Amino acid sequence: MAGEPTGDGDEDEASSGGVVGKVQEKLGWLTADRREEAKGKLRQAGEDGAEAEADEADEVVNEAERDVRRDYGELKPEADPEHG
Repeated sequence: MAGEPTGDGDEDEASSGGVVGKVQEKLGWLTADRREEAKGKLRQAGEDGAEAEADEADEVVNEAERDVRRDYGELKPEADPEHG
């Protein structure tokens, strides 16, 4: 029945992370905040950095932000480590 616990706490947590990540991604897109958009994409992928060390989590977010900016063509060739 609707509203009854399923006993699958991990599934519920994963799906709520996906929803939150999607909202976070779209909010970043709407506000042109590429970092927020990247965080949303990471959260959807289950890589929000909650379990990682602070420095490692920052690097993951920075890399995801570069990927988002690359997708939008916002990186100058000399600023893009993959193409420079």
